[in-house]
Amino acid sequence: MKNQTCCFTGHRKIPPEQYAALARRLEQEITCLIGQGIVYFGAGGALGFDTLAAQTVLRLKKKYPQIKLILCYLTKPGGGTAYTVAYAKKQGLTVINLAVPSAGNN
Repeated sequence: MKNQTCCFTGHRKIPPEQYAALARRLEQEITCLIGQGIVYFGAGGALGFDTLAAQTVLRLKKKYPQIKLILCYLTKPGGGTAYTVAYAKKQGLTVINLAVPSAGNN
C-alpha cells in the first residue's frame, strides 16, 4: 500500500492570485500519479490546500473510480507542514512541492 499512496500537506491560506494555477498544477500532478499506479490519496481535511487536494481527488474519482480519498485527522499539538515535509524526506519518501516551479523536486 505504501507504494500506492500519496499524502498532501500544505498551507491553509492560498493567495487568491495563485489559486487557479495551483489547482491546475495539482490536478495534473494527481493525474500523473494515478498513471504511475497511485490509488490512495491522503489529506488532512483543513481549509486551504488540504481541501483543494481532497476536492481534486473527489472530482478525478469520476474519471478514475479506482482511486480512494483518505481524510486524516491528528489530535496531537505541534507539527506543521515544514515538519511533515522534513519527516517525509528523512524517511526517504519523494516530496513534490507544487510551490516550487520545477515539479518532482525532492
